[in-house]
Parts: sequence; structure tokens; C-alpha cells
Amino acid sequence: MIFSALTCLEQLMDINEESCHRIMHYKELIEYISKRAVKDEELSQNKIYCSELLAIVIQNSAHGRKKFGEINSLDKFLKVLTQEKYREKFSLDDIEYVGNIFNIICSILFEEENKETFYKLNGIEISIKFFDCHQLRLNTIKLLDVAIMNMPESCKSFINSNGLKYIFPFLILKVI
Repeated sequence: MIFSALTCLEQLMDINEESCHRIMHYKELIEYISKRAVKDEELSQNKIYCSELLAIVIQNSAHGRKKFGEINSLDKFLKVLTQEKYREKFSLDDIEYVGNIFNIICSILFEEENKETFYKLNGIEISIKFFDCHQLRLNTIKLLDVAIMNMPESCKSFINSNGLKYIFPFLILKVI
């Protein structure tokens, strides 16, 4: 039943981008989707779907990016990444879920003021740890690209965290 309701929401968002802006004004709905996406429970289709919907809403709504930057959501999403990092093996569902969390964080970071918060939360260091997971390297590169753009402090943090050690092989060998 929840999955069907989430499907209806996604179809509304597919109609036009204005739907995303309108959905952001339904505080209870966004809180439910957000809490469900980061809830510490077994991975389910509903949890994955909530993370996907949240990624779509935040990506298409400047208001959403600002709002999620203001309410300490970056901290919640970085905690999810930290927890997921310690998995020994990633299933396809795990990869989809973590990819959605990466997309959410990337979208939030499109607002310049959120990049400072990401830096203060050690987001660069947390992200670099995902280079070890082959399936998530592209997501990691995308996130780091957005995070260090126009942020000298984040660039220094990236270098000091040995981020260049992971990036250079991709540049030299063109293997991703």
C-alpha cells in the first residue's frame, strides 16, 4: 500500500517539475519520506523508493535544497553513508540505496551555503572511504566534484585526506 502511494507521488513528479516544488510544501509528507529514507532498519523496497523520491524532489526544487541544508539533513545522510560503508558486500539494492543517498547529498550541495556544512561534518573524508567500493566510485567522484567546487577548504581537506591517491589512477588509466 505504501509502495503504491509512493508510486503515485513519483508519477506526479514526472508530470512536471512544479510538482516537486508543491510537494516540498507538504511538511508532514516530506518528513515522512525523509525519516523513512534514513531510518535505521533493514533495507526494503519502500526505504529505497523513499530515498529515490527524496533525491528527485531535492534535485528539482531549489527550495528543497535550501530546506534540507538548514535542518541538519546533511548530518543524517552522512551518518547513513558512514553506516553503509562498513558493509562487507553490497547487493544491487544496497548500491541503489547508497547511490540515492549520494544523489541527495549532491543535490543539497548545489546550494553554496550547504558546502560549508558538508566540510564541517567531515563529508570529504567520509566520501573518500567509498573509493574502496568499485560499484560506488562514480558516485563518489561526482559527490567530491560538487563538494570541492569553489571551496578552497574542501580542496585542502581532499588533498590532506589522500584523495589524490584515488583520483590519479582514474585520470591516468581512464578506467572507471
